[in-house]
Amino acid sequence: ASLVLELNSCGRGFITAQTTTDYTGKLVRLDVGYSGLLLRWFTGYVERSQPAENGYQRLFVRELAGVFERMWPCSFQHPTLRDVAGWLEENSGISIAVPDVPYSDKPIPHFTHNGTGYQLLNNLGRAFSITDYIWYPLPDGSLYVGGAEKALFAGRPVEIPAEFSQGTAGGNSMTLPVIQSLRPGVDVNGERVTKVHLTNDTMTITWTPRNRATGQPLQKTPAQRQIESHYPELASGLHLPKLARVVAPSEAVKSGNFADPFRPRYAVDVQLLDADGNPDNQTPVYSAVPLPVPMAGNDSGMFQFPPEGTLVEVAFTGGRPDKPFIRQTLPDGTSLPDIKPGEQLQQQRAEV
Repeated sequence: ASLVLELNSCGRGFITAQTTTDYTGKLVRLDVGYSGLLLRWFTGYVERSQPAENGYQRLFVRELAGVFERMWPCSFQHPTLRDVAGWLEENSGISIAVPDVPYSDKPIPHFTHNGTGYQLLNNLGRAFSITDYIWYPLPDGSLYVGGAEKALFAGRPVEIPAEFSQGTAGGNSMTLPVIQSLRPGVDVNGERVTKVHLTNDTMTITWTPRNRATGQPLQKTPAQRQIESHYPELASGLHLPKLARVVAPSEAVKSGNFADPFRPRYAVDVQLLDADGNPDNQTPVYSAVPLPVPMAGNDSGMFQFPPEGTLVEVAFTGGRPDKPFIRQTLPDGTSLPDIKPGEQLQQQRAEV
């Protein structure tokens, strides 16, 4: 057998079984251990099967969470984490465990998704502001989604002496004899295991150094480094629109002034926000970011400097950090006038 379990992912692998039957689509259970103690380690299904040597079949198996490999579009308004988990459980047939903590029952404005189930599960942590968010399949095939502090192995650190190691690689992996209770999410020697590779009677564990407060990895993967070297805008997120708050107008504009990239004039200073809407204190204030002008022309258009604190959407031309511009202003945090569906209103102040 050669099986891999990963944190925030679905386990999979190959099992060679003495049979001539094609078990594609059948459930499979794997217990791991020794004669004195066998523990359930893998619950899944056979995704495909092919003949091996005489009288054997090579089975590719995947954990039950493999059902989330397909598209899982959804749209919720004011959902809680428990609501989304309940919807996933109802539509997948897989039991999903959610911790009994305040964030599980705190509604958010929206949760929409139009990708795979894996992407949906990965996005729950950011959407519901869960610190050190993880998800993983449990030995019986069910799922846990939530903070690491309430996970199965929370508060149960394991120390493995170096003399038990049969080999190391990369400074973040260790090969051991089979330990039937080792799974992704366990803290081993002060580090959280993110991958366990079972190969016959040995087990290779891999961990990722992380920020102890947030759970975020401290190192990038080789694939990330290679991609970001070719597409630096992906590293800084400049390919995505960002939100910001207006700090102040850059300068007053007089008739006859020309707007150009060196001095746009009709512009504001803005402070970028993080994904949760808080000021990004690691980024300084952006000066003189151009404002949008509907129906723009020489000495014509619709102009208004947005007040201090106004929420705006900032984009970057071609993903270049030296070319920010404001796409639009947003009404978040402002009072609204009377308006009904189908009506159009342009208003300077109440009744004007």
